[in-house]
Amino acid sequence: MISNHLSLVEQLRPRSSELADQVEQYLAAGGKIEEAEPYNYKPKPISYSNQMPPAPKPFVRRRVEAPPPPPTAFDARQQARERLVDQVRRLSSTHPSGSCGSHRHQQEGYLQHRQRA
Repeated sequence: MISNHLSLVEQLRPRSSELADQVEQYLAAGGKIEEAEPYNYKPKPISYSNQMPPAPKPFVRRRVEAPPPPPTAFDARQQARERLVDQVRRLSSTHPSGSCGSHRHQQEGYLQHRQRA
């Protein structure tokens, strides 16, 4: 690996000498190279303590409520039956024959009701 780096150094030597010549020409022409003040950054010292790091919090999986199951064909039929029963109850309270037991009497009441309308 060192031999690879040496060949790279030798490869870049002409460019390095060109830059050195340019710097000499700049300084000879009265140019001045200024050096900036050092930046006063001091990293925080590494503290080695005997304390154990805090224990990680245990992972708690949140419960997600399952969506309600899609309505089945039985549910749809049951709801339709319930709507029909409600409708029949509402209509039976307004029926003119009332709660008479005779079927013939109910038919006559129905016919009279139809004739009035």
